[in-house]
Amino acid sequence: MFKGKEEVIVIAVLAIIATALLSGYGVYYFLSLRPVKITKSQPLQKSSTLKNSSPTTITQPPKTNEENTPANNKLQSAQTVLENFFSYLANKQYKEAATLYGWDHDDDPGNSLQTWAGANNTETLKNYCENLSTCLKIKVLTGAKTNDDTYKFLVQFIENNGETFKHSSYPGAETMIADFNFSVKKIDNQFKVINPPLFFP
Repeated sequence: MFKGKEEVIVIAVLAIIATALLSGYGVYYFLSLRPVKITKSQPLQKSSTLKNSSPTTITQPPKTNEENTPANNKLQSAQTVLENFFSYLANKQYKEAATLYGWDHDDDPGNSLQTWAGANNTETLKNYCENLSTCLKIKVLTGAKTNDDTYKFLVQFIENNGETFKHSSYPGAETMIADFNFSVKKIDNQFKVINPPLFFP
């Protein structure tokens, strides 16, 4: 009698266990089938420091045009007067050349110009150039200011055939020179040449 009851109890327990297992599997299966909610990733927020920052502007100092200074402008003006003076002489434009020479203010220790003095300054230059044949165009090599009103230039003379003029440093000398000094001075607020053309006795 008890044996039959024990079998019934065992069967009932097994049924309960089986039911529990089946229920647990069903819950797991149900949960595994539920859709998963995917949350959208939020964009990264830019740092307020980066957002508000602006590129640094570097201001370059203004360039100075060294060639366009008052001192260089005066040097160039003096050089132009010297070049024009000898160009006029080479082209036999003695009247124009006479206006660029510093008469009574010149540096002519030997009084060379007055050796061929004419009735006026124009004739004096004409006589001088025709007798010495040294009134040629020039090429300026260097120029520099010597005092407030005077500029000194180192020049070469260009002959009609394009060659550089050369002359002995003194009578009978074997050494030939081709570079000569000439000065320009501001007289009555105008630049004037103060050295006469080359003189070789």
